Amino acid sequence: MLTACGGGGGEPQNDFTILGNSGFSGGGATGGASAGDGTTGPAVVRIGSGVGAAFVQGTAAAAETDLQSGESTTITVNIVDESGNAVTEGAIVAFSSACSASGLATFSETPISTATGQAQTEYTAFGCSGDDTVTATLIENGTTATVTLTIAPNEVLSVIYQEATKTLVQIGGQDTSELTFRVLGAGGVPVIGEDVTFSIGSAPVGVTILSGRDTDTTDNNGRVRTVIRSGTFQGPVSIVATHDASGIEGASEDIIISTGVPDAGFFSLSSNGNNPPAAFNTDAVEVTFFIIASDQFGNNPEDGTRVSFVSPEAGNITNSCELIDGVCSVTWRSSATRPADMRVEIIAYTGGAESFTDSNGNAVFDAGDGGWIDLPEPYVDENENGVYDVGELYIENDPANGVRNAANGSWDGPCLSSVDPSALCDGEDTTTIAKVSTIVMPTNSARLFASGTFGAAGTTITVQEGTSVSRSGIVISDSNVAADPLGGNPMPLGTSIQFSIDGGGASLVGNTSWTVNSTTAPTGTYGATIRAASAADATELPSPQPTLLLTVTAPSGDITEFSWPINVTL
Repeated sequence: MLTACGGGGGEPQNDFTILGNSGFSGGGATGGASAGDGTTGPAVVRIGSGVGAAFVQGTAAAAETDLQSGESTTITVNIVDESGNAVTEGAIVAFSSACSASGLATFSETPISTATGQAQTEYTAFGCSGDDTVTATLIENGTTATVTLTIAPNEVLSVIYQEATKTLVQIGGQDTSELTFRVLGAGGVPVIGEDVTFSIGSAPVGVTILSGRDTDTTDNNGRVRTVIRSGTFQGPVSIVATHDASGIEGASEDIIISTGVPDAGFFSLSSNGNNPPAAFNTDAVEVTFFIIASDQFGNNPEDGTRVSFVSPEAGNITNSCELIDGVCSVTWRSSATRPADMRVEIIAYTGGAESFTDSNGNAVFDAGDGGWIDLPEPYVDENENGVYDVGELYIENDPANGVRNAANGSWDGPCLSSVDPSALCDGEDTTTIAKVSTIVMPTNSARLFASGTFGAAGTTITVQEGTSVSRSGIVISDSNVAADPLGGNPMPLGTSIQFSIDGGGASLVGNTSWTVNSTTAPTGTYGATIRAASAADATELPSPQPTLLLTVTAPSGDITEFSWPINVTL
């Protein structure tokens, strides 16, 4: 049991007593005074600095008492008995100060449990200046020891831009964004209570700093804030924050005034391969689809704009992604069931604006503009016949009416009459913009989709000795004839196509090998130039006659070979 021990008058004692034979935290008291009746009297325990004769009650020790902002010092207190000996029963010491309570200084550890009679912590000044009294409190009875530290005022060394609530501010003079800067001193420590003035460094016409927000004073984190309002022109904005006393400046970055609305003409869908190997008979073959979107000025749409994806015929696709810096991607995976033609359409769509040519350069769609593309509701041309057929997937604009709507005859996009009164706003504020891409799942076997001047495989090619002959027009497809009405399917991405000569008496001139890239159609045309050896060169006489080979090797290793006999004549 712990009790506060007061004196018989005079100054109060910064100590506590341990009664009986059980000390605090369950330990036994040591060195108690005799009470004269065979029992041990209370043992006096004190908090301060030092031990033995050097003990100073009520005073904590600091390795350094004069600090620069950002510097640290070690604070030490001792817990001793009435003779100055360290008390080794468990105790808990808590450290505190006005600056730490305000978040302007930190302790490496507090509270601290100790059974050695000593407690230490590291104090770090982080924005505090002037005198700060550190108090060490013995939790068991509230007795204290203190030391006062003096922290030199921090010199402002930099003003840095930290963030903005919006980096894309809508054009039109109505949208706002709050910008935050930090004022820092040595070691990156925030400097508090400093006045900062804001000004426009560069910006499109009409951008303003809100009234009453052109100055601010740094808070406990060294932060100052201002608010800007957009104007009626597009372009980047730079706001300058100047520390009044020193003139040190910092400028904002990455803030743009624009529409932020994806434009149909700047909405791009691509993939890392439209003819993935093995997808025709293997599940979970992956294709990555990428969206790059911009507004009418070529700037990024607002971060977080969602783009949706649908794969209505086959496969599995991530349902959406969110644009960050105008880009996002999803993954399509092959899966059953597969259509007979092994062709699958993917649609990507989002809310946006119709494209137009800003003929008069006033940043709005008006009667003087051309190049306007009036969009119907987008659809997936599943049979690839170039027109919408009932039953094909389409994307409805709001409000939905259960049928695919044609173009409405009006420009659809954000009304920008606040930018220019001539803006036409009779259409919808937003419309669905979309792009469609095709995935082909090729087989591993090749066909001569067209043979050109080679003739069918097996047709003899005659070459007079000492001369050359060229053949061209070969087109290579996979073996899936179900896709022929749609123009045929290519071989898989990465397929190798190579001409060679088997036998002597002839050689090939020029390019003889190719690799199939990302495509949805048969590849070609391919050709070869054959040179027959001169009869005077006995080592190149065609005996037996040579053969022209065309070898198609799929990424799976499957090989399809075509050949044409070569007849070398005198």
